[in-house]
Amino acid sequence: MSYKIVELKVKDLRNVQLIDIDLKGKQIVEARGVNGAGKSTVIDSIFTAISGTKYMTGKYGRSYPLWEVIKQGEDRAIIKVVLADGSKEVEIKRSLTKKEGGGLNTSLVIKSTDGQKLDQRFLDSLINEFTVDPLEFARKPVKEQVEIIKDIAGISTDKLEEQQKEYAEERLYVKRQLADIEGVAKKHVEPVEFVDVQELAGKLMAIRDKNREVLNARERIKDFAADQKRIEEKIKDLQRQLEQIKEAKEKVEDKFAGKEIEDTEAIELQLQTAKETNKKAAEYEQVKKAVETADGLKSQIKEFTDKIEAIRREKQEKIANSELPFKRLDIQKDVGIVIDGVPFTQMSTAEQIKISARIGVDMKNGLKLLCIKDGSLLDTESMATIKELAKKYDYQIIIERVGEEAGEDTIILREGRLISAFAGKAEKKGDIL
Repeated sequence: MSYKIVELKVKDLRNVQLIDIDLKGKQIVEARGVNGAGKSTVIDSIFTAISGTKYMTGKYGRSYPLWEVIKQGEDRAIIKVVLADGSKEVEIKRSLTKKEGGGLNTSLVIKSTDGQKLDQRFLDSLINEFTVDPLEFARKPVKEQVEIIKDIAGISTDKLEEQQKEYAEERLYVKRQLADIEGVAKKHVEPVEFVDVQELAGKLMAIRDKNREVLNARERIKDFAADQKRIEEKIKDLQRQLEQIKEAKEKVEDKFAGKEIEDTEAIELQLQTAKETNKKAAEYEQVKKAVETADGLKSQIKEFTDKIEAIRREKQEKIANSELPFKRLDIQKDVGIVIDGVPFTQMSTAEQIKISARIGVDMKNGLKLLCIKDGSLLDTESMATIKELAKKYDYQIIIERVGEEAGEDTIILREGRLISAFAGKAEKKGDIL
């Protein structure tokens, strides 16, 4: 069941004396007048009839003190709203009476042409904050706006946003690693191979051992010669010893015949330069590894970027396949709702009203009504969009605007009375009791 307002009567509410408006068949209603004419009260009266004083004191409305709700000098205000859904009508009549000592008494009578018994719970189901004022959506914190959009669209991107955040953090970590390693990777050094110091040292030791053997042999030969001389002098006594020495001498001579002392200068020079060479080789290896690491980190960054982009596309697909009216819409955790690349919070008030109204009709309220309290902020294009919205979705939209320009969709108020209704003069009506 979706209701529209077909009749509104108000008496002695705030600055309104008496208003009686036939709204049957009216989709767009511009409530016009100068400041203080009663425009706001006409809109407030609808929701006071439905919600009672909890509307007037701040549930959805303007937070008026209770003592300001009834017109000054009067003791009682009366509101009657008649709703219709095509098959039946529901009459809501609420009266507000001043109590002695302050405060208000309120009474409510609901009549339905089908005889159904209705109560305040039925009335509470008819409206929400979008009904009362679509721009209330624009006043909400970004986080609440995002949750409302998700709820309307029937989508949840929390998991995707968590994963997107995780990938973004990992990408940042890898980027920091890349920044550190690129300092090394960008060094210009010549490729140098390591020198095997251990092998060189081994070769030198082997040659030195051989040379030591040769030198030792030479010394022994000299000793043998001296001994030979001494033995020859004592040839008779030492003949046998001489023969042994000769034999030993011959063996050594045979073993080391033609052996020369090898030159160690080249290896010694290599050892002296090996340290510097290996330092350069180590630097070359470090740069080589840094380049390889940098390439790997760049690949990781691309991978995370691709994953983040894939999540963004998945979110866009969810939104595109949802019931939202804005297919070029994105939801960003810190920025909130973004439409056509522009954050909702940065749009003009007129644009916010248009978009909030469009969201409001998707809320599927029991009462197919939106009231725009800041209608004077709407430009011509925005007004045309609002009217098209009302027609397309079969909604009633009441817009509060400053000025007294008459028109077929306009009621004009002055000093709490209706002076013109839908391009004609208002008839003077009697009491609504």
